[in-house]
Amino acid sequence: MVFHACEPTTSCFGSAAWSRRLPGIAPADLSSGPIDTFYDICAVLGFGEPASWERLLRAETDVIADIKPDVIVADMRPSAPLSAARYGVPLVSCAWAGADPRQHATGEHPYDELARSVAANWSGLALTSMAELMYWRADCQLALSFPVFEPELADAPAVVYTGYLRDSWRSRDERPAIPERLVVVYASRRHGSARDRRRTGRGGAAGRCHGVVRPAVGQPGLAAFDRCQVFRFLPMDEVLPESAALVFHGG
Repeated sequence: MVFHACEPTTSCFGSAAWSRRLPGIAPADLSSGPIDTFYDICAVLGFGEPASWERLLRAETDVIADIKPDVIVADMRPSAPLSAARYGVPLVSCAWAGADPRQHATGEHPYDELARSVAANWSGLALTSMAELMYWRADCQLALSFPVFEPELADAPAVVYTGYLRDSWRSRDERPAIPERLVVVYASRRHGSARDRRRTGRGGAAGRCHGVVRPAVGQPGLAAFDRCQVFRFLPMDEVLPESAALVFHGG
């Protein structure tokens, strides 16, 4: 497996056992303003600029020529369908309702015109919108959840529900005890400001409930509350039915 990723994703791999290639694009600009629409996401990821598309597509060309992949797996990578189509490589992508063209594609946004132009010039694909490119153009789409949680994805083309990935708990005996009242807080690696930590621990510090935090990487600061435990992984399908509340950042 070769990961073709930009920061901050590549820093999550850590081990030298993973082969990594950096595409030479800037990391996501999370300070660009509110993210209210699908097009705001594209702006944050740099896909509103033709130069970003050009750099990424050229970098993907070099990777494909070098390693000759059997399959491309992409998440939030609108250039991947274009490279897969151009070089005849099967594409697997993540299905997510936030890019469902039935809900989010206007076809009239400047990014839609940009996607149509780049797709036609690079791989001959005919598109109506940026969302269509992000959502439909894959041989297989993985919904990283269960149908009961994301039923709107059930009729997406070639969708497969994978459930949630399991970590190292081999038996229920190895699971931490479920408190009498449980609040699950799902926090990302960027969810680390003082304000966020106060909000995360408020219920536990007040003695009303236990908090279980699931950050993408360890954040010791979140464990400062007596009734708050930090885990890198939680099996959500098992824990949520036993929870009184779920606090999350929109992921």
